[in-house]
Amino acid sequence: MNPSPGRGLGTRLLEQGSRFELHALPDMGHGLWTTEGMMNVTYPMVTFLLREFPPDPP
Repeated sequence: MNPSPGRGLGTRLLEQGSRFELHALPDMGHGLWTTEGMMNVTYPMVTFLLREFPPDPP
């Protein structure tokens, strides 16, 4: 089995001291064809971005 490109990217980000989260979805494939699949990808991404880059107060 070939290593995931995401894991290689994760290794490079670690080496640079970057803050990131890697969510592996091994059976997802290359498309977001279901609502569940979209939520499995989108929710962690949005929560990470809001935590790391909070919006400016009004």
